Amino acid sequence: MQLFLYQEKSGVGDNPINKAIEDNYGNIWAIPDALNAGLFKYDINTGKYAIIKSEKYNENSVSSDKFTDIYIDNQDIVWLATGNNGLDLLDLNQKKFTTFRSNLGVEKTLSSDKIFGMDEDQHGNIWIASYKGLNKFSPKNQSFGHFHNGLYPGLLNQDEIFEVYCDSYNQLWIGYLRILLSKFDPATLSNTKFTETENFGNNFLGWSVRTIIEDDANNLWIGSNGSGLWYYDREHKHFSVYRHHPDTNSINSNQVFALHKDGQGIIWIGTKNDGLNRFDPKKQHFDSFTHEPLDSNSIPDNQILCITEEDENTLWIGSAEAGLIKFDKKNHRFSNYSQKDGLCDNMVKGILIDDQKNLWISTNNGLAKFDPKQEVFTTFTREDGIQGNEFNILSYLKSSDGIMYFGGTNGLTVFNPEEIHANPYNAKPVIHKISLFNRPVHVGEKVNNQVILSRSILRTDRIELNHKNNVVSLGFTALHYS
Repeated sequence: MQLFLYQEKSGVGDNPINKAIEDNYGNIWAIPDALNAGLFKYDINTGKYAIIKSEKYNENSVSSDKFTDIYIDNQDIVWLATGNNGLDLLDLNQKKFTTFRSNLGVEKTLSSDKIFGMDEDQHGNIWIASYKGLNKFSPKNQSFGHFHNGLYPGLLNQDEIFEVYCDSYNQLWIGYLRILLSKFDPATLSNTKFTETENFGNNFLGWSVRTIIEDDANNLWIGSNGSGLWYYDREHKHFSVYRHHPDTNSINSNQVFALHKDGQGIIWIGTKNDGLNRFDPKKQHFDSFTHEPLDSNSIPDNQILCITEEDENTLWIGSAEAGLIKFDKKNHRFSNYSQKDGLCDNMVKGILIDDQKNLWISTNNGLAKFDPKQEVFTTFTREDGIQGNEFNILSYLKSSDGIMYFGGTNGLTVFNPEEIHANPYNAKPVIHKISLFNRPVHVGEKVNNQVILSRSILRTDRIELNHKNNVVSLGFTALHYS
């Protein structure tokens, strides 16, 4: 008897099936008897079909469109024998990370793999700063539009962009690696360039933009790498600056790497090497928090890379050397979590909080999920489907629908935190080697006149040793293919 799958609108067609198998989640997987027809997946619960085929520019896709056999093991791994390209493995519990990369010559992909600042506009588009201009990502179409001087000569100040911020008027403020600042209107493709002489005058020291935020009055605060904290008065179209001045109440440093406006309108300022500032715009007053080696309640690190607010009493701070820092605003107490506590790296570049109050943390060595109630970290690496282990500063965003975006040195990773779950199957330990007196024992080999293994140790249930064979070691491995 032949099994036929047929649904006219699905594009599956009327193909005889060589083999079909059901997984533990109510899906039927089928191999059609047709040349390069791919793999069929049918969801019993929803009645939906899907055709799975090789994708040229997707390194996580199947490697072939022709399959000869299929098997699902007890750890929910789908094993696929291809007709021309070896063996494929599909983990049904694979973390649902989607990674986008640049593919030269292919339209609607990223213009560059080096991703920095990101923000969402009022239409739900995600704007992404890169080393090759500005990218506009449509979550609905899963495609990218490009805005750079190669396509639009003279449009941008330069193509190397470090930060992008969408203001309350749906205008994009762009911070460049070297050439200051501009305001970009996506509707008209007009770009207003702010120059040294016209807008910054004698206050300009030479700087690049690191971070941009907007306050409750829709004025902008701009952190620079070397020229202090700039303030843009939107009503009067005027820039002013806050700089470090010894022996006065001022900002700790002119190198501002992180900015955050909390629910009370306070501006929190992270500096490159000089700790944290709390700035009250109404009182025009700075409070300073720096690391004091003899004070266990002081901030653990002076190098601040990012700041995120959990609630009115708690800030989470990413540092360059002390990992994840928690600040109790009410009691002015700091504590931190580092590699010794399970964090994958002490350089924290981005922090997002999901709807369950878990923290998602980008680092120089992977992506971490932190449960602050249980104080438990879960680490995700390139093998789990993220862009790579090294992420970039500024490159993190939680969109209005809860989707998270993290950028790094090798592309952009997108995911819904509600869909990322731990694999439910533990690895199964298997003994694969026995050694006597530090020498591996082979099948049929005699040691002190005793045959230890009559067949492979993988097929051996019991081993008895005489009293002379009393220096024993076993080699084992934990089998898991996810």
